[in-house]
Amino acid sequence: MQTMKIAILGFGSIGRRHAANLRSMNGIDVLAYDPDEGVAAGDGCDCVHELSVIWKFEPEVVFVTAPTQRHLELALEAARRHCHLFIEKPLYHTLEGLDALIAIAAANRILTMVGCNMRFHRGLKHVREYVRNDAVGTIRHQRLYTGSYLPAWRPGSDYHRSYSASPIWGGAILDCIHEIDLALWLGGAGDVLAAVSIPATGLDLTTDGLAEILVHHHNGVISSIHLNFIQRDYSRFCRIIGDRGTIYWDFTRNTVSLGDTSGNLKETRGLGPPAEALDEMYVAEIAHFLEAIRQHAQPMNSITEARQTLAVALQARASRQRWDASADAS
Repeated sequence: MQTMKIAILGFGSIGRRHAANLRSMNGIDVLAYDPDEGVAAGDGCDCVHELSVIWKFEPEVVFVTAPTQRHLELALEAARRHCHLFIEKPLYHTLEGLDALIAIAAANRILTMVGCNMRFHRGLKHVREYVRNDAVGTIRHQRLYTGSYLPAWRPGSDYHRSYSASPIWGGAILDCIHEIDLALWLGGAGDVLAAVSIPATGLDLTTDGLAEILVHHHNGVISSIHLNFIQRDYSRFCRIIGDRGTIYWDFTRNTVSLGDTSGNLKETRGLGPPAEALDEMYVAEIAHFLEAIRQHAQPMNSITEARQTLAVALQARASRQRWDASADAS
């Protein structure tokens, strides 16, 4: 097997996770870059602090895992060098410039994927299987919920200085975009009907810390999405209502349940230790991406698809801002 050279641009927590998982695979040579000279090598991966060293390494694949505001510039630079691209979520904090990236990727026949690791969670794979097999009939409503505590995300670092804290490229709507992605993945394309948020003032931040988003999918499904990073305990789940039953997924319990037409639970699947499922989905995500490259096939969640998800998130932000303005005026 020919060695595949992979560069990781941004060696924070998610960059290190990907590095460790890549190093566990055969036929992979990994080099990381971070502009912060205080960031050291680790997880079996060397780390350089000059981007020029990365291009001398001549990677075939680039993982863009830097803070959100740097995603576009780094992705464009890699795309111009014909590198296949994995970009962590969210794709970017604005739609500006993304069409140029999409055009360069198409012209250079670059395969792209944006981080969507929750799609690879064993519980959500069962949920999608139920949906696609009409296990509960026609879907009418989806409820997706995630709540966590931003100061606990990256222990040892000051969350006030993280990109998550920025009112421009951070906030719960962008940082917790996984649930928006899942709503579209399970329910199809849609648009925001309404959104409301509150700032994370309890964390001394002005960015959105909690949001409720209502999405109308083009096939008639309604999704209500809750996102927050001000909740002290961790909670993540989805509930999908069909005209013949209900599907329940609980991340913390790692179970999927199916309710029947009588309102009773027909079956519950225990899916093993939650921590095991968490690690597994990250490995499965990059394994899918690398196999797509080897097969010269487009992986799931290309930058074009992820642009649509980002557009919904930005619709929610704009709707929220209009609501705030009208509330202030009343």
